[in-house]
Amino acid sequence: MIKLLAHKGLKFKHYHLKERTVFYNDQMLNDNIIICQDVIRKNNKTSIVITVKHYNEFQAIEWIMCYADTNSIAGIQIYRIILDIYEMYNDFPLVLFLEMLTETMIGSTHPESQTPESKKEMTEAFKMEIDLLKNDDNT
Repeated sequence: MIKLLAHKGLKFKHYHLKERTVFYNDQMLNDNIIICQDVIRKNNKTSIVITVKHYNEFQAIEWIMCYADTNSIAGIQIYRIILDIYEMYNDFPLVLFLEMLTETMIGSTHPESQTPESKKEMTEAFKMEIDLLKNDDNT
């Protein structure tokens, strides 16, 4: 699946300890956007979570696009979700893309539900994650 997404123009970084794969391209990093696929193991269940993270000078938001038990989702479905998000990003202006994420998400960490401290922490965490990817690409 990762090779297919790379063929479509997405770069990726896999974090083995976190069981996370981050998908992006240079323009997405410039817009402070990444797509994440996480594996979550809890109570003898394994789930796949696909999120989109974005921050700007005003806020940081994480849209949850998919949360599924690994037994109920096929690799092709994961591929399609990530590719659809990427195609929406490429096909629409940034503001419209962000609105579309809100319309198609199953959940989010919306800034209005956060304390000022948690907003700041989330923004700093997203910024650090994106800056690390930018620096990895420059080496």
